[in-house]
Amino acid sequence: SSDRDAPEYAFTMPSVYYNPIHMRDSNQMHVYLDESGDIDTPVIGVAGFISTPEKWATFDTKWRAALEAHGASHLHMQEVEQGKKQFTGWLKEKRESLVNSLIGIIQESVVYSVASAVAVQDYNEVMPAVYRDDRKSPWSMCLSDCLQAVSIQCHKGHHSDTIAFVLDSKKGLQGKAREIQTHLNDLPLIQCGEQFETLTFADDKLTSPLQAADLWAYEFTKQLRYGKGRPYFASLMKVEGLYKLWNREQLIGFREHLLRQGALNDSSVPGNAGTS
Repeated sequence: SSDRDAPEYAFTMPSVYYNPIHMRDSNQMHVYLDESGDIDTPVIGVAGFISTPEKWATFDTKWRAALEAHGASHLHMQEVEQGKKQFTGWLKEKRESLVNSLIGIIQESVVYSVASAVAVQDYNEVMPAVYRDDRKSPWSMCLSDCLQAVSIQCHKGHHSDTIAFVLDSKKGLQGKAREIQTHLNDLPLIQCGEQFETLTFADDKLTSPLQAADLWAYEFTKQLRYGKGRPYFASLMKVEGLYKLWNREQLIGFREHLLRQGALNDSSVPGNAGTS
């Protein structure tokens, strides 16, 4: 089979959540992506949402109104869950009310969702050191998955207009993201990379779609880590989308695929002769 058909790159695409007709009459799409976790946490993930500028404008108005009604300035999901910073002293019921209100706004405002997550220990044990540089880290793999998921939807939905990406402006991630953008066409499932017009960065405290992406990334990584059906996760899964939850077997399959394609050599693979 060809690279584009490689099973290692397959995404979960539940038919109940997927309907490409929603994008056919749209103009430019804006994609907001955020990450959850880092190399020192059990799971790393990237997730976000796609919608039109007009829908995002309506979303922003509703999002800010919901925050204000609950007495919050912005959303950071870890702080909500832990009751820290501006959420200190909030009862669980109030925090749940806020999050459920915001999820309702997401459901009615966005067109599409993407997400990918991987267990850091599995990645480090399965993937060779040569595949852990800036462009091939767990975070970079998840971001690449999301870009490919956007491309798949773009192709299947006959969407021919440009796509603008916005990521959180965290230190250390901008260079990695730009490196991936530079090598965009190396990704096996990119089918409309020429439509990926811009990649910019914004402060998530000031950018409501990035706060929504933070919520989705947080819930998606929790699902991989704990495997429990959190109510927030179930509600967010009602948004149409493509998702990738990497398990160890899939990582091994991905590594073997890279070996077959000549992207790795046997000595670089953990457990093989010549591995340091």
